[in-house]
Amino acid sequence: MSTFLEIEQTYAAPATTEVPDLTRIAEIDLVDSTDEYFLKALYFDTPDLRLAREKITLRRRTGGHDDGWHLKLPGREGRMEIGAALDESPDGETVPESLVQRVRAIVRTQPLVPVAEVDNHRRESVLLGPDGHPVAHFCDDRVDAEALLEGGETTSWREWELELTPETAGTAVGRGVLESGTEVFASVGARISDSPSKLVRALGSTMQTAPVPPRPTEFESPNADDDPFAGILTALVEARGRLLAADPGARTGRASAMRDMLTATREIRSLISLFADLFVNSEAGDERLDHLLHDAARLAALARVLEDADRAHEVDKRMRLLLDEDQTGLVGDDAPGRLTQATRSRLTRSRGRVVAALESEDYLAVLDDLDEVLAAPPAPERAERIKATAIIVREIKRAYIEFRNLRRDALDTIDDPAGTHRELAQLFGEMLVATQTLQTAATLARRLTPYRGSRLEEQAGKLVAVLGQAAVADDTAAVIHRRARQAARRGVDTFGYGVLYQAEMQRFGEVAEQADARRDKTRKAYRRFKKSIAG
Repeated sequence: MSTFLEIEQTYAAPATTEVPDLTRIAEIDLVDSTDEYFLKALYFDTPDLRLAREKITLRRRTGGHDDGWHLKLPGREGRMEIGAALDESPDGETVPESLVQRVRAIVRTQPLVPVAEVDNHRRESVLLGPDGHPVAHFCDDRVDAEALLEGGETTSWREWELELTPETAGTAVGRGVLESGTEVFASVGARISDSPSKLVRALGSTMQTAPVPPRPTEFESPNADDDPFAGILTALVEARGRLLAADPGARTGRASAMRDMLTATREIRSLISLFADLFVNSEAGDERLDHLLHDAARLAALARVLEDADRAHEVDKRMRLLLDEDQTGLVGDDAPGRLTQATRSRLTRSRGRVVAALESEDYLAVLDDLDEVLAAPPAPERAERIKATAIIVREIKRAYIEFRNLRRDALDTIDDPAGTHRELAQLFGEMLVATQTLQTAATLARRLTPYRGSRLEEQAGKLVAVLGQAAVADDTAAVIHRRARQAARRGVDTFGYGVLYQAEMQRFGEVAEQADARRDKTRKAYRRFKKSIAG
């Protein structure tokens, strides 16, 4: 599989216009070569065009230097192109699974079928800069296309493409080439195309006549003082968007994407609970609310898988740092390899579970249910809608009291001569969960209520980070302890394991002290929030 960033500009060119002198473009000194290709591309999408509606293209193309399957995903600077070999499809019309996974959250259980066929007679020129290296590629395309959906038509057009090489993409030189190229092409009657892709142009009117999947409504910006209900819906739409945006990266094991997905999952669960609470005494609800509540349980299971993967990543990173920082000279040759192998194996297994969870029917059902509700949401009576603020405040109070009580229990365990590290670590883990709930509720308070939730959100987030470090230290120490016991059974000297174990236990104690210091700032932020409620 190949991946690269595609940055290009497409121009609508008159059929009989001659290609201008390409060395008139800034940074272009020489046209190195021009090759001719006859390209044939078959584009795939769901029958309701879910990919095209998200500005995503998926094709199988032959006839050029990049024969293969191509998936193009939109981005801020350009499109990310992911490629797969032709032989990854047994019959030429079954999309390779490696590409399907990248868009599973969008296509879900819908089949991917041919929706357009595009034949392209291309003349491609390599454009060199002053140093003799390729700067861009210019393509003169004469296109014949047919939409394969019901009511589709055939169309023909000519277009030019100016595509930057990977070395110039995203650079000042590259931006200058595109700006200058636009001016040069405009001088001979070519204008920037108003069609986002060959696929959209090939589909033509079928983009409007194809079935439309449920899509979230764009709600007006809410006024928290007036009616927080619209804010709940807006927040759900945005959290859903972040979940989908993180999905491809989470499937490939990118730690930041999994963390983003975890945050979005927690927020969606809280919003579903808040949304459903507004219908307790209302007759405006329907069976979709029951589906959403079931989805909250499904999301809880997904969150556990994501949390495990995130923890596995942090433990692996911590173990490597611990080994790198060791200056004692007492850690033998046996320990480093076996410890890193243990954390790496756990990381691999946890990432596999993430992929399995994201491929599951439960996850795809959650996405379908969210879309169905957000396309046409039920609305409780106004008297019920305004209770959202009180529900958020109640959740914050519950989470803070839970954290406070757990902290008290932790202090008692520390002072108790019979208290064990395992009991203390368990309490810190429960404190982490309570503080995560507090942080999520404070986020909703900031967004959906007139109260001062931003400081509490910030301080709870910092406390979550510190408590997370304590959990990582505890998990890292546990890995060392297990590997030490295994080494002892093999008759290996475990003194070095003991050195590392004691170092990580010391770190747990240090982080625990940091958490207690951070607790004071969280308490002050909570009191500030309560004062804003009182007026």
